[in-house]
Amino acid sequence: REVIEITPNHLIFLYNQSNNPIAASKLHIGDVLDAAGKHRVKHIQTIRRKGVYTPLTISGRVPLILGIEASCYVTIDPDHASYLTLAGSMIQVPVTFHTLGHVWFAPLRLMVITFGMTLSSSNKSYFLALSLEVANQLIRGNSAVQVGLFAALIVCLMPLVALEFVMDHHEPALFCVAV
Repeated sequence: REVIEITPNHLIFLYNQSNNPIAASKLHIGDVLDAAGKHRVKHIQTIRRKGVYTPLTISGRVPLILGIEASCYVTIDPDHASYLTLAGSMIQVPVTFHTLGHVWFAPLRLMVITFGMTLSSSNKSYFLALSLEVANQLIRGNSAVQVGLFAALIVCLMPLVALEFVMDHHEPALFCVAV
C-alpha cells in the first residue's frame, strides 16, 4: 500500500484538475490523485510528526509517487476554496493559491537560476516569516489593505514570472527548507 504524508494545508493535484490543486485537508476517500486516473484515496489518517521538508522547484510542482503531484505551496486560507478571496469573501480573485505561491516565490527562484545563489537558514527563515505576514494580511487585513497588497504583488512580481518563463530554465529542486 502506497502512503503519502502531507500537511493539511499543502496543495495536491487531483485528476483532471491540474491547474487547481486543493488543500490536502479537503481530500475525500475516493478522490483520484494521479494524472492517469488510476489511484484513488483509500484511507485518510491524521498523524503527528515534528518538522516539515519543503522543496521549491522551477515548476512549483513536486512529483510524489505513482504519478501523483503536489504543489510546492500551501493554502493561505484553509477555510475557503482554492481561490483567493478578498474583502470578507465578497471578491473572489481568479487566482489559485498555487499560482499565488508561484508568483510570490519568483524572485527567489530567479536569484538561484540567474546568480546561483544559495540561501542561508536565517535568510530562508526571514523570507518564510515575511511570506506568512503577507499571507496573513491578504486573508485577515482590512479590505483596502487586501486589495492594495494583491495589486502590488501582481504589478511587482508578474514581470519576474514572465522573465523566468522567457529564460525557460529547467532545473530540479532549488532548495529545501527543513523546519
